[in-house]
Amino acid sequence: MMTDYRTILSGLGALQAAAATAAVEITVRSLEFALREGELFTRTLLAGQPAAHRAGRDRPDEPVLRLVDCYAESLRGFACLPRVSALLFLGELDRVRGRRPVPPT
Repeated sequence: MMTDYRTILSGLGALQAAAATAAVEITVRSLEFALREGELFTRTLLAGQPAAHRAGRDRPDEPVLRLVDCYAESLRGFACLPRVSALLFLGELDRVRGRRPVPPT
């Protein structure tokens, strides 16, 4: 199978477009996730301590334990980003260059 420069350049353009789109989408998703987790972290930190004292419980470590849970959940969310970015890239590449027919075998 012979390919010409036009096919090669259009393929490279499709790769660049898909990579740029996936990078922007991952950045936006990461920022949204970080803001959501930061809000949860701040609410837990600010609202946790007075609520424990009002209830009469003597557990000063309860807000800290909730913060640890928030931190672990945020790490789980950020750990899935490489897989999500790969899927976004492949999906965007399919959209940009169009579906390719399966060659007969």
